[in-house]
Amino acid sequence: MESVSQMVSGIVVFYKIATTCLLILVGYIVRRMKLLPENSVSVVSAYLLYVGLPTYMIYYTPASITLETLGTYWYYPVIGAALLFVCDMFGWLTSRLWAGPGEGPTFRLLVALPNWVFMAMAVVEPIFREEGVRVVLLYNLGITLYVWTAGVASFRDGETFLRMLRNVLLNPQTVALAIGFFLALAAPFLVGMEKMGSDELQALPLYISVFSPQCTSWA
Repeated sequence: MESVSQMVSGIVVFYKIATTCLLILVGYIVRRMKLLPENSVSVVSAYLLYVGLPTYMIYYTPASITLETLGTYWYYPVIGAALLFVCDMFGWLTSRLWAGPGEGPTFRLLVALPNWVFMAMAVVEPIFREEGVRVVLLYNLGITLYVWTAGVASFRDGETFLRMLRNVLLNPQTVALAIGFFLALAAPFLVGMEKMGSDELQALPLYISVFSPQCTSWA
């Protein structure tokens, strides 16, 4: 039975990675055929940074984070930041060896940064469910804080503490995580509302029914 479960997990991982690689290949072909304008990459990147990823985090955080899990897994963000620090130092060392003039910071960042959210979530969620999503999100918290402090500072000379603090607080991912954690801790009943019946919904805090007598009397 265990071997069957491992085989299924391996198939899921292969399918998710193959699907992602296929999407990358389609994007490459589209660019080579010049079916999209030159600024399409920056537009898509901005959409992912300011809309796609923050929305993703707000949706998944309440479904996997609770006060109990934060107390148990509080050190995961620290591990995430520490791992990225190791990658960052490797990127810095290799940039000294192979990066061209003026390319050091970009080379360092590209070496250091993995795809730690979209790819990880696509592989982890179908196999490990809520537990896997929780781990990815908590690791992401530490990685995000590191990227927008030490990571950004590597691109800017004379980066001050106040500017780094502003980068962290105003970053869309940080804001999304804050909203997600707030919803997870302050309104845990939001998870699974779409599957609740009318009796369960009426038992929730701040319940407002569109089918209440007050509403139906307006018709």
